[in-house]
Amino acid sequence: MRSAPTPFLWILRALASLFLLGYLAFGFLAAFILGYFPGEDVVEKSIFILLFLIFLAGLYFLWSNREGRGGLLFILWYAALWPCEIYIAGDSFEDLPAPGTFMLIIGILSIIYSYNKRKRKDNAID
Repeated sequence: MRSAPTPFLWILRALASLFLLGYLAFGFLAAFILGYFPGEDVVEKSIFILLFLIFLAGLYFLWSNREGRGGLLFILWYAALWPCEIYIAGDSFEDLPAPGTFMLIIGILSIIYSYNKRKRKDNAID
């Protein structure tokens, strides 16, 4: 039996969804208005798309009451941003992937929420 989502989980879901809207808005702006798709070659474009699919999978898990898996995917997504940013930027790499830090925090909070939910469920059985 599934437990009802708490307001904390709804806040995590809303923040992750808002980040997705920003992600899509940036992609739309870069690709269609500025005429620049992130990446110059096939590998860079493939990495960009792969990271987007990982992000979408994490968001799906967050909304489907599997918060731990979603949080883990958000953390892996953020961890993959570092080498990708360094690979794409090369010697001009100066900044950390700051927007990704927001999703790292949401990922950690999702895992904590999942752990606490499991702990409450175990205590209810005893």
